[in-house]
Amino acid sequence: MAATETGKPQDLFVEDVPTEAERKLDRETLRRLDLVLMPMTLILYLLAWLDRANVGNARVAGLDRDLNLSDHQYKIAITVTYVPYIAAELPSNLILKKIGPRADFLPRKCESGVE
Repeated sequence: MAATETGKPQDLFVEDVPTEAERKLDRETLRRLDLVLMPMTLILYLLAWLDRANVGNARVAGLDRDLNLSDHQYKIAITVTYVPYIAAELPSNLILKKIGPRADFLPRKCESGVE
């Protein structure tokens, strides 16, 4: 409870206490958000992990030897691939905050990763 200017706690108003219907709506809303956002988030994390893991696997399979890359050149190439991830993270989060978790966001995100 917040304090008034006199330092005494304010009275708790009846309308400040959520009703049973409001608590039920909150639970349903959180459940729906979990059902929509968690699979989408897990898929994006999986795709990002696969992308990072494949670069390491490609090196083990001989990518640097096939392209005649020195160790320093390979490290620069890896660093360059992470710059777009870092640069796009803030704008994509701001766009997601603005448009909300729409159903077509995940396909667009996956499509941009394929290009």
